[in-house]
Amino acid sequence: MSRPDPSRSTALLIGTATHSQQALEDLPAVRANVTELARLRGRHPARGHPIRS
Repeated sequence: MSRPDPSRSTALLIGTATHSQQALEDLPAVRANVTELARLRGRHPARGHPIRS
């Protein structure tokens, strides 16, 4: 199996830090984790993907 071509690949990072239901606690670390993962993936274009908003 060959490796994916980064120029033809995309990554979608989804994190839910807040919830509308009272039964579920907010998870503020999720926002920081997704932001940091996006930053780290964008730092190495040969291994990662460009960051697009």
